[in-house]
Parts: sequence; structure tokens; C-alpha cells
Amino acid sequence: MELKLSTKVIKATVRGKTATLTLELAKGGKEETLKADCVLAAIGRRPNTDGPTDAIGLETNKRGQIETDHEFRLKVTAYGPSAT
Repeated sequence: MELKLSTKVIKATVRGKTATLTLELAKGGKEETLKADCVLAAIGRRPNTDGPTDAIGLETNKRGQIETDHEFRLKVTAYGPSAT
């Protein structure tokens, strides 16, 4: 398995069971061709946590992500608006 981080797909073609991708670094750079029998593409997302998290007392960090501990438990500061 090979991971390509911060990379965008410029072109993709499939012939039979082989995918051929033309890749480029997200910030620009030299194009690269990659052949694979399986491809997984994912993009980053911004958190959509304005409003609902405040109403139920979930802590968010400066990037708007919901804070969890090392066991992925939520940090709750209050239990809704009536808790203040």
C-alpha cells in the first residue's frame, strides 16, 4: 500500500482492473503517473460544529473540532443551556 498525502488527482482512467492516475502535489509541482489495482481517495473536511456543540456543552478546540480524550470520550462542560 502506498499513501499519497497532500496530493491531488489531475486525471484518472480505468482499463480492465487497472487504474492509471495522474497526480500532482496539492501546492503544485511535477506531475506523476501511478498505476494501481485499487484506489481510495479522500479529502479533508472542515468541522461543522457552530451552534449545536454550544447547546449541549461539548468542548471544541480553536479549529472547531470536538475535543476527546485518549479513549475518544467527549469532553462535556455543561448539560445544555440550563446548566449555566
